[in-house]
Amino acid sequence: MGDRQSGTTAAGCLLFLIYWARIAERRSGQPEVFLLDEVLAVRNALTMVLAELDPLEFHTRMGFTVEESKQMRNALDSLAGQIRVVKTA
Repeated sequence: MGDRQSGTTAAGCLLFLIYWARIAERRSGQPEVFLLDEVLAVRNALTMVLAELDPLEFHTRMGFTVEESKQMRNALDSLAGQIRVVKTA
């Protein structure tokens, strides 16, 4: 199971970092559009990586502290909730 968990963690890190780069690279004043499925995928990847890595390894791989990442995950939860409200309204 160690190899599979390691591969899953690596995939989660990669998915999160790809989307984070997409957000970071956008030009100021230019809106970025994400689908609900994308927001949930990034949130789930971040949640998985938070659960699988110890804090030091997490910071080394991700470049963020665990606390910063938990705040990001909470923001993604909030965003997903807002998207669902707009979608159903």
